[in-house]
Amino acid sequence: MGAELSEAWLWLFLAFILGLVIGYFLKKGTVRERTTTDASTTTRIAELEAQLEECKASEKAAVAPASTAPAAEASASTAPAAAAPATLVAPVAKAPAAKAPVATSASTAKPVVVKATAATKPAATKAPAATKAPAATKAPAATKATAATKATAATKAPATRKPAAKSAPLDLAAAKAALGTTVKLDDLKLIEGIGPKIESLFKADGLVTWRDLSKANVERLQGILDAAGPRYSIHNPGSWPKQAVLLADGKWAEFKTLTDNLKGGK
Repeated sequence: MGAELSEAWLWLFLAFILGLVIGYFLKKGTVRERTTTDASTTTRIAELEAQLEECKASEKAAVAPASTAPAAEASASTAPAAAAPATLVAPVAKAPAAKAPVATSASTAKPVVVKATAATKPAATKAPAATKAPAATKAPAATKATAATKATAATKAPATRKPAAKSAPLDLAAAKAALGTTVKLDDLKLIEGIGPKIESLFKADGLVTWRDLSKANVERLQGILDAAGPRYSIHNPGSWPKQAVLLADGKWAEFKTLTDNLKGGK
């Protein structure tokens, strides 16, 4: 029991010694940190004081020229004031001398006014002559241009109307005698293979007359029929443009011969 007690006291003593050592080092570290912070604070204060001194010196340097400027301005303002009387005195002395020439030159001033008006009158008369001359020269040019355009228009008009003059009206009476039935102009149903429905399809697509149908190719006609459905696509438009040419040219006998050999346009 005594040995255990002595060992416990020994451990307590060692712990006490260890605590003293640790406390010593901790205190030394805090003292070192305080010294470094104090040194940095003092250096910062010194820098601020130096900057403050520089600011004061710059303010003094700026105030010194500003204080001298009013003095310079005052001297500059006094200089014109001193010179002003000298400039004012000179015109007063010359005023009587300036009045005498005005009285003597009064008689000579009138001819000058007369000459000025005489010089302006010719200029006023010349201005209209200058403006009228271009107008007189431009008028014939304008009339010539219109005459030339009218002449060309008159010559071109008959050229555009020549196709209409060549196309003679079809003899529908002769057509009735040749075909044995009444013929209506541009009746597409007269063509072998074309009925009322197909005629309406062609007219809706812009094929209104025999001449229109004669100029259309077979591919276009077949495309119109195919687009209308299987009921119309079974027709063969291979001979329809040729039949339309004969009708548009009034070749009734040839059309009769051709259609007698066809069945459904084939």
